[in-house]
Amino acid sequence: MKKILVIMMATILFSSACQRPTTSSQILKINFIDDPKTFDPRKGADPIASTVHFMLYEGLMRFLPDSSVEPAQAETVDISTDQKTYTFTLKKSTWSDGSAVTAYDFEDSWKKILSPDFFSPNAHLLYVIKNAKAVKKGDLPLDSLGIRALDAKTFQVELTSPTPYFLQLTAFCVLFPAKKGLDETYPNWTIPHSQHLVTNGPFLLSEYQPGQQIILSKNPDYWDAKDLKLQGIEISIARDPNTIMQMFEQKQLHIVGGPFSPLSQEQLISFRSKDEFYSRPVASSNVVFFNIERAPLNNAHIRRALGLAVDRQSIVDHITYLDQSIALEAVPFILKNKRTPFISDYASTKAQEEFALGLAELGINRSSFEGLTLTYFDSPQQQQIAQTLQSQWHHTLGIEIKIAKVDLGSFLDLLNRRDFDIGQYFYWAQYPDPMNILERFQYKASAKNYCNWENAQYVALLDKSFTDSSETRQMTLDAAEEILFEDMPFFALYHDRSAFLLQKNVKNFHQTVIGTILCKDIVIENP
Repeated sequence: MKKILVIMMATILFSSACQRPTTSSQILKINFIDDPKTFDPRKGADPIASTVHFMLYEGLMRFLPDSSVEPAQAETVDISTDQKTYTFTLKKSTWSDGSAVTAYDFEDSWKKILSPDFFSPNAHLLYVIKNAKAVKKGDLPLDSLGIRALDAKTFQVELTSPTPYFLQLTAFCVLFPAKKGLDETYPNWTIPHSQHLVTNGPFLLSEYQPGQQIILSKNPDYWDAKDLKLQGIEISIARDPNTIMQMFEQKQLHIVGGPFSPLSQEQLISFRSKDEFYSRPVASSNVVFFNIERAPLNNAHIRRALGLAVDRQSIVDHITYLDQSIALEAVPFILKNKRTPFISDYASTKAQEEFALGLAELGINRSSFEGLTLTYFDSPQQQQIAQTLQSQWHHTLGIEIKIAKVDLGSFLDLLNRRDFDIGQYFYWAQYPDPMNILERFQYKASAKNYCNWENAQYVALLDKSFTDSSETRQMTLDAAEEILFEDMPFFALYHDRSAFLLQKNVKNFHQTVIGTILCKDIVIENP
C-alpha cells in the first residue's frame, strides 16, 4: 500500500505587514438571481445550488486556490499499489445535529446516488467506481458496488480502473454526504424550512425566505472553524441587474457576478477596467449542440459545415467583452498542459465544400433548413450570439435557420427531453480534468449528452485512457477529442472567463478553475 499521510497545518492568510484584527461582523453579503433548486448535494445540477452545497456541506477532500485538493472530512487516504482501491480514514467531525459524521454516511449517500430509482443528474460522476454504471442501470445489485464502510471511521472505494482525478472528484459537491437515515425518517429533510435539515460544512442554514434571502451562520462545530474568518453569509435573491448593481454601489453587497449573479454586458463594459473587477479563465465553454437524430443534422458534413461557417473571433470581439479565447477544441485548454486546436475559425471555403457534400448525400436543397430552429435561453448575450450565428450561417451557407428564446427552466427541459434541433448553451467542468467534458459524450444515454451521439471508437479511447501511463494519457484523450470534430455532434464557440465585482475590503477571494468560490479564505477588512 502507498500511504499518503496528511498533516493539517493552519494556513497563514495574511503576512505580518497586512494583518488587521477581524471583528464579529465578518458577514459576507452576496446575491443570487434565483433560489437554489435543491438543498440536497446528491441532486445538485445548477451553479446556484452547487454554491450553497459547498457552503453547507463538505466531502472527503476540498479544493485549494490552485485547484489541487487536500483532505477535508478525511484525515488520511491510502491508495493501493494498483491505484484502484482508496481507503479513507475520517477525522473527528460532526453533523449539525451533534452526531458524528461516519463512513456509513458516505457509503449510504454514494449508494443512494447510484440506486436506479434515485434521481441524481450527475450520477455519472461516480461511474469510475466498480460496477457503478451497471448498478445504476439496474443490471447488478447494489451490494456489488465497490463502496463500503469498513467501520465508522474507515471508508473504502474500489475503482474499475486507475483514475488519476479521483481525489479531485471527491471534492465536488455531488459527492458530499447526507446523513444516513434521514431519507427514511424524514423524507422531506432537505426542504429548507424543515427543522431536520442536517449539514456538515463550514456554515449552517439559519434562515431562508424563498425569493428574498438566505442567511448562513458559521458552524462553531466545524472541524476547521478556527481558520474560518467569516462569521456568516447573507444571500439576497434579486434578479434585476440594475437593482443588483445599485446594491453593490451602496455597499449592500460585497461580491456580485459569477454564475450565481452574472453581470450584464453593459456592466462588464463599464467595470472591467476598474479596481473592483476580478476575472480569471474557468473551465467553461459556450457551446452549440446538434440533435443528430433530426434531419438534416443527422449528416456529419452538414454539422461540420455549420461549425466551420462560424466566425468565433467576431463573437468574442463584439459580444462577450471578457477577452475570452475562441474555442478551437472541445475541452477548455485550462484543463490541459498545452493547447491542441482541432478546427480553424471561420473556414468559409471548407464550410461550403462540406455543405455541398451534405446536400448531395441527403438529396436536399437549402430550403430544407427553413424548418430548423436554434433555441437559446433568455439572456441578452445569448440572444446576440444566436442572432449572430443565424446571420453567419445565412451569409456563408445561404440558409435560413429560425431562432427561439425560452426561459432557462423550459430550455433545460427541452435539452433533457432532446426536444430541440440546435441548442445554444454552455458546459462547465465539475472536476479539473479533461475527462469531465469528454465523458459527457461517451454514451448516447448519458444525461448531458444532449446530442444523442455515440461513437464506438470514441468510447474505446476513453476507456483506454484509464489504463494509459501519465505520459500517453493526454495523447489518447486528444485522439478522442479529434473524433468529436470529425463527427461534430456539437461545437464550442469560446472558452469562458469568470467576472466578479469585489468591494475593495474583500480579501483572499479565490476561485478554482471549475468556478468554486473558496469561502474559507475570505476576510473582510474594516467591515
